Amino acid sequence: MKDAKELTGELPILGPRSKKREDERLLTLYWNRAELKKEFRKLRDQNYALIRKLESKDESRQLLQQRIESLETLLANPEAGFNAIVFFQLRFVWRTCRAELEKFSAQLLSQQLQRARRAQLMRFNQERAGKVELLRGEIQEQRQLLHQAGAERQTLEGEIASLTGFWNHSRRRKRKVRVEELSAAVEGYSSAIEQLIEEKTALEQAQAPETDSTSVAARRLINLAVIALAQQHFDYFDEKGLARLAHEAMIKPIEEIKYGHRADCIRYIEEIPKAIAKMNSDAGLSDVLRQRTAALRGAAQYKSEGDTVPRPESINAVLQHKIATSGVPTVGEPVNVLASDFWDVCAAMTP
Repeated sequence: MKDAKELTGELPILGPRSKKREDERLLTLYWNRAELKKEFRKLRDQNYALIRKLESKDESRQLLQQRIESLETLLANPEAGFNAIVFFQLRFVWRTCRAELEKFSAQLLSQQLQRARRAQLMRFNQERAGKVELLRGEIQEQRQLLHQAGAERQTLEGEIASLTGFWNHSRRRKRKVRVEELSAAVEGYSSAIEQLIEEKTALEQAQAPETDSTSVAARRLINLAVIALAQQHFDYFDEKGLARLAHEAMIKPIEEIKYGHRADCIRYIEEIPKAIAKMNSDAGLSDVLRQRTAALRGAAQYKSEGDTVPRPESINAVLQHKIATSGVPTVGEPVNVLASDFWDVCAAMTP
């Protein structure tokens, strides 16, 4: 009797195949496990990030609550309440001046862009007019050649019709060759005229490209004008020392600042709106800004050819001179608004 191995024949081969499938299954499980671990790590990191974010929000909420409670405590005291009014009025002065600088910078940039677009449109129209005129000349030249070729062909065709008889065969053949040449020329001239007309039409219908950029020189001029306005705002509020107090209110908490007794605070409360009104009603502001900007332009130096913001030290003397001769009393040492980033002037600059 034959054993099982002899009866099955092919069965011994099934063993290695089964082992191979098992290895593939284990490998698949391994990679699935690796992918699961990878996803788990990603989810864990996301969870930690959310926890940190919640903790940060909770800390911010606690700080805000402490701030509110601190203000409530201050405002519960009448003397401190007047002090707080001055504090927030001074911060309002800072924000107002910063907003004025940003608005002024945006207006100047818009004007410069409009000028650049008008200049570009003028150049475009001039160049287009010159090209159109050239095309008109070429079209006229091709039409003249077409007319000449057509007239000569017509004349030759008339001569061919009049040259009858076999003795004129040679003369007719020469004229027919020339007629064929002229016919090809007429076709070429017509095609050229059609193409030139299409080019002229496309050129006449072309729109000028839009520009969203200004030159370095234009952006430098904008920034100098913004610096001039920032310095002028400083003059408005420095008459009573309000400019420096506004700067202090932006960098120190209210608990660390005292503006004196109630009478002192009331004086500040009355002076701040007057200074704001003076800033908003200065009829000679444009002339002053032109003078300041011209002086700054003559003194400004830049780190590189592409820079649009001057080196602060290069305009220091100009700003101090303007403050000293502007007729506005100053309190303390002159301030270079660019060097000290007064009114957040750097944020209003055009890069």
